[in-house]
Amino acid sequence: MRPSAWILILAMALPAAARAAGGRSVLSQLWQRRILSPDKDQYGPTELLLLGRMRRAEAEDACGYLDRRFHNIRAWTVLLRDHKTRRARLVLNKEGFDKYLFLRTQDALAYFQARDVEYKTAFRLSDMAGQPLFDSGGLLTDAGQTVYDRLLARLPVYYRLPDGQVLGNRAPQKAEAPPQEERPGAQAAGALNRSRFRPVTDGPPSEQGRPAPPQAPQGPAEAPAPPDDQD
Repeated sequence: MRPSAWILILAMALPAAARAAGGRSVLSQLWQRRILSPDKDQYGPTELLLLGRMRRAEAEDACGYLDRRFHNIRAWTVLLRDHKTRRARLVLNKEGFDKYLFLRTQDALAYFQARDVEYKTAFRLSDMAGQPLFDSGGLLTDAGQTVYDRLLARLPVYYRLPDGQVLGNRAPQKAEAPPQEERPGAQAAGALNRSRFRPVTDGPPSEQGRPAPPQAPQGPAEAPAPPDDQD
């Protein structure tokens, strides 16, 4: 077999091997984090979505948040070792994420209640795209975490009440009024105003704008007198 053929076969095999290695790495994380039980070796979108949310929580210092609250988080974390860098880092397991999410939900509810949003109404809030901030179980959704994170960071963010009213940490921007010539009925109103305008004429102020007085009717013109008879 030619060397070029071997190179082609190797190039086709490398992506598959990389995907297999990546799959094993993900599977190992799912086991260590207790997302997947050790007797299972298959995972789907639900497990990957949960893993993504846990990684996001860790990027927001979830482990530090729990440690400041309880000072002992051994039961909620696991020491995960990176096979590439050989470094270990503390990450959440499923129980730790559930605890973190519950506490963050309580914090978010307290935030909304402090801003005159009733407790039951808060569970029906949504973001500007219509995504609910809380799920059917009363916990923050991914969209809810985004809104709450921006509120804490004092970044501009808005959310909707069930009746459609928009609230947020910034005053809603009012749309600028269209130019005068683009307003509906502006041309008709201008024409009406022009029709009511009376031009000013020369003369005393008391006589400006007054119609001329009517003149008395004149009779028929008199016939010229006949010439005198000449002798």
